[in-house]
Amino acid sequence: MKKIPLFFNPTAKSARAANFRRWSKNHDDILHHIEPSSANEMVEMLKEEAKKNTPVVAIAGGDGTLCHAAAALQGTETRLGIFPAGTVNVFSKEIGLNGSYNQALKAITQKQNKPIDLFCFNGIPFIQMAGIGPDARAVELTTWEMKKRFSVLSYGISALKMIRETQPQLTLTTDEGKTYQGNAILCGNGRKYAGPFTLFRHAQIDDGLLDVIIYKGPISTIAHTLLNHFIKGGATEPDGFHYEYIQIKEAHIKSNISAPFELDGDHRGSSPIHISKTAPVHIIVP
Repeated sequence: MKKIPLFFNPTAKSARAANFRRWSKNHDDILHHIEPSSANEMVEMLKEEAKKNTPVVAIAGGDGTLCHAAAALQGTETRLGIFPAGTVNVFSKEIGLNGSYNQALKAITQKQNKPIDLFCFNGIPFIQMAGIGPDARAVELTTWEMKKRFSVLSYGISALKMIRETQPQLTLTTDEGKTYQGNAILCGNGRKYAGPFTLFRHAQIDDGLLDVIIYKGPISTIAHTLLNHFIKGGATEPDGFHYEYIQIKEAHIKSNISAPFELDGDHRGSSPIHISKTAPVHIIVP
């Protein structure tokens, strides 16, 4: 049997990544290990696999690594298997991977796949979640060294730095011409955000729609509303005062000051932003 190409995140430094390295050595009969020197090299190598009509490739890493891999394979028939070896692994939780590498390997060898929607910010695809404003600024302030030392707590540390800064005023305009204003915008292709928490209650990863929550008010109000959503198992219908919950296919976002955005947990740019939909990617699911 031909081995499945396995791409390992070249920047992975977490304890979970180290555990995966040890585990994967016992499966050299199934997996062909490839460690690119950079994310860009990984993307180019994955594109070459798709051109060769490789039926299945696998990646080991977190949501940011998966984001790059999905962008490389969008619109192709090559199926992408996931080993959740990152810090948070939100998308893996979304599709039912429980964190077990053995479960992931079983899914990859069975090759059951599903076409997953991909949306873009300024032409850059993401697979699970995106944020504009405060959450993206916290991501921007979180270094690899912080992730390695404090794991998910590193984002909380960065958030404490971020709350002292001036927050942007954001305006989102849908392709239908409807306008919404707020101070933070979170987008979900799936239901989960920030790990195990359900936030986008109506989201489905293959319905052709992007779920968007526009939060209003100062950081304290936004944090309280977000925590309430987590406790209640996700946001419900919009209340108009603290937040709006909408579903879109395309939109534009502008801000009064430059506002950073994050895609799948990585800082990737700043406003203004054009949100659009692109070709899907085939993900292997358990």
